[in-house]
Amino acid sequence: MYSGVGSANIEDGITIDLSRLKEITPAADRRHVRVGAGNLWGEVYSRLESLDLALSGGSASGVGAGGLTLGGGLSTFSPRSGFVCDTVLNYEVVLASGAIVNANANSHSDLFRALKGGSNNFGVVTRFDYPTVEGSFHWGGTTIHSISHRSSFLDSAFIDFVTDPNYDPYSNLIHNYDWSANTSWLIINNIHYTNATPYPDAFDKFLEPPLLFNSSLRTAPVSSFADEVDRSDTSGKLNNPATLTVRPDSTTLNRFLDLNMAAAESLKAIQGLSWNVLFQPLSSSMLTNKGPNVLGIDASESPLVNLFVAAGIVPSADSDWQADFDTVREALKSIIAEATTEAKRLNVWHPFIYLPYAAAWQDPIESYGREDVAFLRRVSRRYDPRGVFQRLVPGGFKLW
Repeated sequence: MYSGVGSANIEDGITIDLSRLKEITPAADRRHVRVGAGNLWGEVYSRLESLDLALSGGSASGVGAGGLTLGGGLSTFSPRSGFVCDTVLNYEVVLASGAIVNANANSHSDLFRALKGGSNNFGVVTRFDYPTVEGSFHWGGTTIHSISHRSSFLDSAFIDFVTDPNYDPYSNLIHNYDWSANTSWLIINNIHYTNATPYPDAFDKFLEPPLLFNSSLRTAPVSSFADEVDRSDTSGKLNNPATLTVRPDSTTLNRFLDLNMAAAESLKAIQGLSWNVLFQPLSSSMLTNKGPNVLGIDASESPLVNLFVAAGIVPSADSDWQADFDTVREALKSIIAEATTEAKRLNVWHPFIYLPYAAAWQDPIESYGREDVAFLRRVSRRYDPRGVFQRLVPGGFKLW
């Protein structure tokens, strides 16, 4: 979704297009589904909904199944089942040698674990097998509020939601602050409850501040919510992303937002500039349910909060868009550096960098920790001894 330049294509090289790998085959017992790597999440949800099934996948319908899953993956189901990669039962992988293997808990189990966050470093994954979830209708939607209610959310509702000792694992939330040159800052909540129960108690505080516009809260199929998120995405823009992980702390969250608001104000003359800041819980229930992945987070460290910023520009022939892009990137580097310093001072910083949201200048693989990085390198040497996916596939985040 926010891949850096060169992650999915190459100049003077060969691009392997997986977009025609469209298999979506539910098992006869309905308990799992085989998903080809060329599918978008919207396609998967729509197919499963015909059987009243769902699975733990991406929040936006236009996101590809492969990249999100190999980078860890956050989902509306994450509080119930961990990262998306934690749910994968089997990977079909084409290795550098040309051999096709199935990696799962019983066969090539080291590769199976390495692919749970190890990205594109081990082979070309052509199929994922996921467990299914009964019931394709959920409750949720979007609420939009004035920036004047910021303290109601960051100082109270959001912190209370993340740290609730009785956290409801069916509840999921993305708390956004959105700005463009044509609008003032808006607060946008993407609320999701992974069954059809309307207005659960978990979201009471988020529904107290008055709405700026009518909400889209409703009971609907999973694909409907994924389409809604997709429509709000910054398609057509050249995005600068960056991310950070902290423990829940209102001072740190407010400081991160302040830094971004100041940067957007100082750069508002850039043509087509937009700025999105989001706060996403990594709940205790989510991290307790995580599988044998390589992401380096211990459940005892939960809950955590993922902080993410995407600053977009619109390239055009009559603007120096490359200079604008570079200017925004440097601003984000400063924001992450200053926010990290502040989080460390308050003893709430966590080293984890969520790979699908990471900037090209960040190092999410290294953030997994020494033991997991050493494991990934051992697996790479075993399955790719010539380093094909390190040397000849330069895009993405490498192990060396």
